Amino acid sequence: MISPMRTSYGELVLRKGTRLYHTSGIPMCEKPDKPMIFLTFHPSEWYRNSEDYVSTVELQRDVSLFFMVQGIRRLRVFSALNTLLNKPDQNLMKMRNENLACYKSFLERERFDGWFSTIEGKTAVEVALLNNPYKLIECVPIQWSWRNSHMTDNGNLIPKMWGNVYPIGVHPARLTLNAIFRPQIEAYRAEIEREDPGGTAFSRILDTAEIRYIDAPVRPIRWC
Repeated sequence: MISPMRTSYGELVLRKGTRLYHTSGIPMCEKPDKPMIFLTFHPSEWYRNSEDYVSTVELQRDVSLFFMVQGIRRLRVFSALNTLLNKPDQNLMKMRNENLACYKSFLERERFDGWFSTIEGKTAVEVALLNNPYKLIECVPIQWSWRNSHMTDNGNLIPKMWGNVYPIGVHPARLTLNAIFRPQIEAYRAEIEREDPGGTAFSRILDTAEIRYIDAPVRPIRWC
């Protein structure tokens, strides 16, 4: 029997060789003492200042991620963590190691290597990995090779330039999602084309991904 987590939400498979990034004030030169490590598809999605370090990791095998998304509205992606916990406004619960250890047990039970979700319910997305399916490539000072989208004085939108230092979307992902996400993702991609043609990390992943939708009931799932 297929897990309700897979049928009610979905799965995102990242291919071997995919590179992900961890941006912080100190280099992540060793595996942090946490049950899960949080990464982004591009450093521009999560950074603080020009003195940050970017640690680059490369997946050593295909990884299966729980599509932990409650919904997508306009350009914002909303985490399902609050729903799973049955507690509103608890997204920051993931900052505590004892909570992460609990979430890890639910993911491992369903043979997930982590989750795909959002950073603070905004446009940026995250990958949370467990079980160390990656190799640390480097941890060096941040290289500002990108330019975020912005409006000119004349009101023209200059789209985002991603640069060539931090590759994104090189290895096409595979998504298997509940059909409730089809109209949301189609609307999201149309909104991106209109409002931010430079795209977000999530839209870049969708551009090359193989996406399959399944018709299945959405069952309530609770993480105790």
